[in-house]
Amino acid sequence: MKFLHTADLHLDSPMDSKLPPEKAKERRAELLTAFSRMAERASEIGVRAVIIAGDLFDRKKVTRRAMKYVLDTAARYSGIDFLVLEGNHDGSAFENEILPNNFKLFSNEATFFDYENIRVSAYSDGVTFDPSFVNISVFHGADGTDLDVSRLGGKGIDYLALGHYHSYSTGKLDPRGVWCYSGCPAGRGFDECGEKGFIIIEVENKNVSHSFVPLAGRSVIELDVDMSDGVSLSEQERIISDALSGVDRENLVRVRITGTFELGRDKFYDHIAERYKKEFYYFEIKDESGLKIEPKDYAGDISLKGEFIRLVMKEMPEGAARSRVISMGIKALRGEDIE
Repeated sequence: MKFLHTADLHLDSPMDSKLPPEKAKERRAELLTAFSRMAERASEIGVRAVIIAGDLFDRKKVTRRAMKYVLDTAARYSGIDFLVLEGNHDGSAFENEILPNNFKLFSNEATFFDYENIRVSAYSDGVTFDPSFVNISVFHGADGTDLDVSRLGGKGIDYLALGHYHSYSTGKLDPRGVWCYSGCPAGRGFDECGEKGFIIIEVENKNVSHSFVPLAGRSVIELDVDMSDGVSLSEQERIISDALSGVDRENLVRVRITGTFELGRDKFYDHIAERYKKEFYYFEIKDESGLKIEPKDYAGDISLKGEFIRLVMKEMPEGAARSRVISMGIKALRGEDIE
């Protein structure tokens, strides 16, 4: 018997912190489509139940369009149960909703669902597991804060389906069981980079196995680009162009500038970003490079610039923040605009 494990879809997320209104609307629709594509895939491979380990929605107050889309999708695949654990974002989102028969919430009244010799249950402190069942337990929370996964060995759990972290990870509970964060099925921002998808759990007799399945679609990508050697506009353009070679233009892309630069070197990142904003679905450049400054070079500098640099280097630890303060200060001393 097969189950699909997913979590942290965050459907109905505003998506408007970086995207213009039309693209934010499009991305919200794409997240809903990711849900239906998972349901379609579950039907194709004979999944008995889709386990959603929290945060199906991004908030408790959900638009009618998003709620109807989810419930209509579930009803369309009536041969599959949708077992939903509410998370910290979407708690009580289904209050007062009329749910399809196959859309089932873990609650005080129904803490587990049985499928032949397999029991899918919501995990809570003190819960006991019947050893005659293959036990799939579901929880939403952070390891080490909301739940100590390292202490769950020996309880009779075969598969612990977790939600909260947005990247796939897995490990052993004990010789019998494993824990697994499915990650989110689609990235929304640059804190959700990398390959996204869902988990297929397969139970044969009492043997439980699982595999990560990528869900193709628009990706969120962050690229580190060392700009230490990028002095001129053409050199900076070439270095960024090389880094972007082979990257699908339909993705959301951030180029993170690293390396060091000498004080006074021109940066042309705004100019370069404008070019790529026209080519990619979303594109930005984030400058996290550092200043290449030798303290000895300013030890005897009696200018206002020298005094300023010595003061900042004395008061602030080395890093991106100090580099930015020095850069802004030098621009101000030159009478240039500060962004």
